[in-house]
Amino acid sequence: MDPFERRERPLLLTPEGKTCSMCGRTGGAGDRMVGGFGVVVCADCVADAHRLVTGGAEPDAADVPWKDRSQAEILETLPRIVAASRQMERFLFTWVAVARQSGISWAHIGRTLGVTRQAAWERFAKRLPDVPAADQDVAEEVVTEQ
Repeated sequence: MDPFERRERPLLLTPEGKTCSMCGRTGGAGDRMVGGFGVVVCADCVADAHRLVTGGAEPDAADVPWKDRSQAEILETLPRIVAASRQMERFLFTWVAVARQSGISWAHIGRTLGVTRQAAWERFAKRLPDVPAADQDVAEEVVTEQ
């Protein structure tokens, strides 16, 4: 099956510590948030997105979120973008951990991500749980592929 044909379904998430990937708001008790494939979206943004998708309007390429913002508002937005980016990075690390736990080699992970085995190992291994014993030699090996 083509991996792009498989559609991951959104999941209801606990909101504490999560950042909405659309508006940058941090979730808290009583908030409703959904997530899927690296994004987290608050209930307000889900409702707004639903109105946009079902409203019949055409996309406007000139409609960008920064066009009418002051410098202070732009600077205020940067930390929220960083929070969403870090959240996505944690999601990637989780999936790499799942790949490793299922026995996928660093070489295969690296090829999939478009980097060498060594680059994949250096980026992820130190922050992941211990690697399986069968693949421990990769940690000490100098890789020269690609």
